[in-house]
Amino acid sequence: MLMKLWILEVRRSREGRKQSWIKWNEKILIFGLGISGRAIYRKLKDKNIIGFIDNNKSLDGTTFNDIPIYSLDKLKNVSFDKIALG
Repeated sequence: MLMKLWILEVRRSREGRKQSWIKWNEKILIFGLGISGRAIYRKLKDKNIIGFIDNNKSLDGTTFNDIPIYSLDKLKNVSFDKIALG
């Protein structure tokens, strides 16, 4: 199975406005639930975040702010468009 892996970027346009490279309907997974992953969540919480991925298998099946957490083993069963790396 081919996986789409994208690093989400936020860039500033010439006018100084932030441009997000995420479309409103894209399904986003956040990799990591550490400090970086939670920071990305705060920046993207108005987007369509469908879950978190974490290396810690004991977090699999739990939630963070009502968003499911998946282990890497379950990634192939999740339909998503982009992954944000924390």
